[in-house]
Amino acid sequence: MQFQDILLKFKKVKDFDPSGLMQLKEDTDETVAIKILARFFITLEESLNHVATSLNSGELAEVSKGSHKIAGSADLVGFSSFAQKSRKISRDVKILPQESATELHHEVVDYLGEGKTMIGQMKEAFPDYKSYI
Repeated sequence: MQFQDILLKFKKVKDFDPSGLMQLKEDTDETVAIKILARFFITLEESLNHVATSLNSGELAEVSKGSHKIAGSADLVGFSSFAQKSRKISRDVKILPQESATELHHEVVDYLGEGKTMIGQMKEAFPDYKSYI
């Protein structure tokens, strides 16, 4: 799949901003940008699973680490909106008082749902991503 084909297909993915991926292409080249995007799939999936597991076991520091890991790579490949949500989760987990645990739990569950939806849309747009890793 060519770089331009990926850009066209990713227009259907919620909150994708092609400027991030275009900048990555300018900084590197098309092949490297596609490989980084493909690796983002893996990182996103692994990190969301880690966040979910950590949330269920009450390991809030790990929720923060997992969402923080997503933030940087999401920004890099054109998912700035999701990166901002990731940063907010990471920060909120650290600073919100224990009394806000239920509210925070709902916020993280919504975030996880949005991430899973995003993964599904990305896989639909770029089904052979694993062949670029």
